[in-house]
Amino acid sequence: MSTELADLRTRIRSLQQRRAAIRFATAGCLGLTILCGGLVTWYACDRLFNFSIAARIGLNLCVMGILSLLIKQRVLPFIAPRESDEEIALIVERKHQLDSSLIAALQFESPHAVTWGSAQLTSAVVHDAARLGSSLTLDEGQGVHRLSQHALALVGMLTMLIAGIITWPADALIFWNRVCLRSDQYPTRTQIASVTMNGHPVSFNSISPPPRIRVPFGQTIAVELSAQGEIPTNGFATLSNLKHEVLTRVKLQPIANQATQFRGNLTQLVESTDVTFALGDAVSRQIAIDVVPLPFVDVDWNIERPKYAVSSSIEESADRGARQRSVLEGSAARLELTCSNKRLQSARMLVADTTYELASAVEPGATATVWSLPTGTPFDCLRESIKYEIQVVDQDGLSLERPILGQLRLVADRAPRLTASAVTRKVLPTAEPRIDYVATDDFGIAAIHATIEISHETEDSSKFEVTEPVPTTSDSPMLIRQGRFPIPLSGYSLRKGDTVQVVLHAEDWRGERPGQRTDSPSITFSVVELAEVLLESSEDDKKSARQLDEILKREQSIRTEKK
Repeated sequence: MSTELADLRTRIRSLQQRRAAIRFATAGCLGLTILCGGLVTWYACDRLFNFSIAARIGLNLCVMGILSLLIKQRVLPFIAPRESDEEIALIVERKHQLDSSLIAALQFESPHAVTWGSAQLTSAVVHDAARLGSSLTLDEGQGVHRLSQHALALVGMLTMLIAGIITWPADALIFWNRVCLRSDQYPTRTQIASVTMNGHPVSFNSISPPPRIRVPFGQTIAVELSAQGEIPTNGFATLSNLKHEVLTRVKLQPIANQATQFRGNLTQLVESTDVTFALGDAVSRQIAIDVVPLPFVDVDWNIERPKYAVSSSIEESADRGARQRSVLEGSAARLELTCSNKRLQSARMLVADTTYELASAVEPGATATVWSLPTGTPFDCLRESIKYEIQVVDQDGLSLERPILGQLRLVADRAPRLTASAVTRKVLPTAEPRIDYVATDDFGIAAIHATIEISHETEDSSKFEVTEPVPTTSDSPMLIRQGRFPIPLSGYSLRKGDTVQVVLHAEDWRGERPGQRTDSPSITFSVVELAEVLLESSEDDKKSARQLDEILKREQSIRTEKK
């Protein structure tokens, strides 16, 4: 194959590449111009009509559809064509008003040209085309003028766009956020400077995501707004549900003596809502309010009685979850606090002026974390009634609406009850009188003691105190103990006229702890001779006889009446 047209083909392909580059550059300039124009139109419509989110969705779709159509019709035609060598040669021939010798020469170089007739004619045409092509300037039809027009239009549009962004940067940022379907609002005559909900400021930074507030179920939210610019007479808070259906509007009233401050209450929210605030022509970003439940706390008391009272039948409050309980003195109270609907961050108990931080632990098989009291508190061994207050903080930072109030009332381990008596109060110096006694206790009698005090008639100051313990301690003490306590007098050298005072003591059983003692009334014996003892016995017999005679007379009278 002839290679005489190699130089011509190289120049044609170079022209082809230049034309393609110019077309792509023209398409880029035109496309960017259309995009900038679309953004300006987009901003103008949104700024003028302040579209809602739903309207902005429709506007976005409409603008993107128009831009796509314009790019398809105006930009793609510059990119789609792919010019061949013959098409470039044809453009050159038309520009220089040549015959079709360039195209014929290019075709004669194809592999099939050998079958097209005279070889001499083909060679002559190729030779003439090579000679002519070397003298032509192949820079025709490049579209430089059209490229320069579109480039100037793009520069003008970009200059206007950049100048607008520099002049109104806030508007530009707000426009972009609104294109992204956020709730930003353009600057207005009235500006909402700050919003406070339940004392906590709400961020309205347009760069950050829309604020979300978590509030307890059913709680009233106190709202305060501060305004700048033109101050209106009132404002409104509009609440809508997640379906963007308006639920209610709450009026915001100015605070007395503070014209720029407005206040209102969003009462008893029971579902998650969105709220926007309006003051004059200013409308705030949408605030999402997530209604979350308060922590649901269960308080259980596990009461451990003292060892000595474990088997006792004394009744206490049986309900572990009761907040008012009666607890036996000396018992240990173990707290088990759980939250059934969420995780807790902390829990504390207030007793008098002391605060105890509860410790958390996950019990085996438990579905919730158990919080308990640390060691070293008054609950380890109860010695008095205790009033307590419990407050918690959950994972949402919420606390109980009201602290848990309760009391552990003390059931005192009463001292034993003791009665004692003696048949006679006059005794011989060597006698052994017996004192009848009955001792009772809730948990058992540990011991019975006697204290003997002797006073001699001739020695007023001489006294003797003797204690005679009667060991009765056992692992299972008797709740009721009765008997006769003997008082042997023979070892005290008593004489007529001496007195002996006896006091019995009953001590209850409290395990390893010392018991509590109860004293009986004093029983006084007078030391006399045998005759006085017999005389007292005779008087007792006579008294018994008179009582028996009276009983018999009453019986006889009753029988006579029946007849």
